[in-house]
Amino acid sequence: MRRSLDIVILAVVLAVSVGARPASVWSDGELVSGQKNYPRVRAARQNRAEAIDSLFAGFDYPAKSVLRAFKLEQQLELWAYSDSAPGYVHIKTYPFTAYCGDFGPKRKRGDMQIPEGFYRITDFNPASSYHLSIGINYPNRSDRILGDPDNPGGDIRIHGSEVTIGCIPIGDAGIEELYIILLDSKDAGYRVPVHIFPCCFADSVCNEVLKGYSSRDSTLKAFWENLRPGYEFFEDLGGPPIITIDNKGKYNF
Repeated sequence: MRRSLDIVILAVVLAVSVGARPASVWSDGELVSGQKNYPRVRAARQNRAEAIDSLFAGFDYPAKSVLRAFKLEQQLELWAYSDSAPGYVHIKTYPFTAYCGDFGPKRKRGDMQIPEGFYRITDFNPASSYHLSIGINYPNRSDRILGDPDNPGGDIRIHGSEVTIGCIPIGDAGIEELYIILLDSKDAGYRVPVHIFPCCFADSVCNEVLKGYSSRDSTLKAFWENLRPGYEFFEDLGGPPIITIDNKGKYNF
């Protein structure tokens, strides 16, 4: 009996020593502390903690995370860093629950476009009109250079529900889970990149679709060829590149 108790205590100590914790536990970080009193956030943690623990079995939690969205496939991928991989490991894919716009970047307010490019998570809205929502830093420097100089639009979010006017909806259950995962990741001090592509560049269907659009608009071809190396970097090296944006709005990796 004593030996069994010692093993349990050792397991707990080891988990704490590597920074791991169950998703049901609230941290005392500033970001989480500012969210924990909102009813939807509290319910989300209660509802999704067990599922999150299953997703991150074998990982330190919270983990470094990356999101990759693909408009043709209407999918949002969650990746997390693993020391044992090494690199980022695919954790889960969340299907879009609605879609609007067309292929190509967002360039002005009201164009109904989901942006394309390289972004990061900026904020968490616990009282969203779409259950819960997570903001990204659109417009970034590239969007401000290449988009409408007076009104490029803004307030692009990943959210719940099943409607959209240019954001990425993944349903209420999906956003509850992702909200807690990314809230904990940001609270732990990790930057969360968000890469949004027209489609999966490695897929032949994707390239045929882009070829058709590019034949009608050469600026789209140049834009997508600028995004492609960022996609390939992640695929080849197992993690997100360091990205800069030049004074013409071009991404450099």
